[in-house]
Amino acid sequence: MHHGQTMEILFEIDRVVSQSLDLDEIFKEALGKTLQVTSSDAGAIYLLEEDMKKLKMKTSQGISSDFANAVSEINMGEGIAGNAVKLKKPFITDIDHYPTRSLLPSLEKEGFLTLVDVPLMAKGRVVGAMNLANRRRRIFSEEDIDLLASIGGQIGVAIENAGLYQQARASYEKLQ
Repeated sequence: MHHGQTMEILFEIDRVVSQSLDLDEIFKEALGKTLQVTSSDAGAIYLLEEDMKKLKMKTSQGISSDFANAVSEINMGEGIAGNAVKLKKPFITDIDHYPTRSLLPSLEKEGFLTLVDVPLMAKGRVVGAMNLANRRRRIFSEEDIDLLASIGGQIGVAIENAGLYQQARASYEKLQ
């Protein structure tokens, strides 16, 4: 991927996340665009719960409902999402090195071979995670990883902005 393509992708993601303050819409559009530009088969976006102990799935694409149910909530430190959140950087692994053995049967049933998780960051703190899964073995370049980190930052800022908007709206309604 050359610099022009990378900038075009970041522009597309920025357009998606800045068009709305509706998080469900942002998640669906941003995940779809990210799957498209990374040629990934499936993915999900998770938000970090307020207690900072769990990640809760907010949207997914390309996965079965059984798998979505199995991974709808992930404890911190579990799976690749827990690692990406803890490290505050993208985490890539293949099925042979997947860190949480209890999730392996579900992953194998879906046919996933290479998995990527990207922390969603806002103001230096993690607000969620985005998983990408591939049914073929993949190698991600350093440029790919940098692009994913940038996308994670854009989605993280959109989450932050939507939260601030909701707080301001709630305060305004109280004042009325």
